Amino acid sequence: MNEENKNLNENGESVETTETVEAADTAEAGETAEAAAVAETAEAADTAEAVEAVEATEAAEAVEAVEATEAAEAKEAVEGADTAKEEEAPKKKPTGIIIGIVVLIVVIAAAVLCKMYGSTLFNKYNRMGYINTTGQTITDVADGMGMSLDEFLEEFGLPKDMPGNTFETAAYYTVPTRVVADMYGTDFETLKSELQLGDEVTEDTPWGEAEGTIKVGVYIPEEQFDSWKEYYGFGDEVTADTLWKDVRNKVDQKQKEDNEAAEKAREEAEKATEAPVDEATEAP
Repeated sequence: MNEENKNLNENGESVETTETVEAADTAEAGETAEAAAVAETAEAADTAEAVEAVEATEAAEAVEAVEATEAAEAKEAVEGADTAKEEEAPKKKPTGIIIGIVVLIVVIAAAVLCKMYGSTLFNKYNRMGYINTTGQTITDVADGMGMSLDEFLEEFGLPKDMPGNTFETAAYYTVPTRVVADMYGTDFETLKSELQLGDEVTEDTPWGEAEGTIKVGVYIPEEQFDSWKEYYGFGDEVTADTLWKDVRNKVDQKQKEDNEAAEKAREEAEKATEAPVDEATEAP
């Protein structure tokens, strides 16, 4: 033991005091370190809370920004749709006006056509399916015969309500069979026998119906049958037993074309005959 320790031991107090002081200093230092650690922990906690608060604020601001952007886009979309509707609205009016004008034009055109051709188009006799081979009406035929329309209808046993614009062919097929027999210079029974008409045909049967029941072989002689078929463009489907109603329209159509060609040739011949006369008149 050194001298200092001896002194301290002898006094009995110094040694204890020094150790006590050293222990107190150590405890104080420990408490200070602990306090510093607590302070650091608290500061770290405060910092973490602050960071979380900042992050929460930023997230909230981001959400608000997105919501605001979406709201703005939705508003623009609605406003754009409204603008498009407003732009389309004026365009619909001219379209309606145009449609109205077109409808009005069609109605006017129909009225004009009806006035000009209505009596012909709606003439029930002209809609029986017969082809107008001559291009003439019964008024034309009556005038050519020097007869009035009423006299013409009476002469040929035609319905009294038949209009003057009835096609000549339609009127011919409406004439009673007995009148046709008179036109051929015979009587009804003789005509019925020669044409092999059935019992369903009476004197008052319209000629179009009666003729439709006649066999082609009765109308066309056997020696002329092949050339007749060739001229009218028939094939093997037409035989001597074919009924006339099955070939009539094709025959009448060909006759119509022949009549039109003949009329055109006649007009051209008249023009050719008149030309030299006009040239001679114009010569000095």
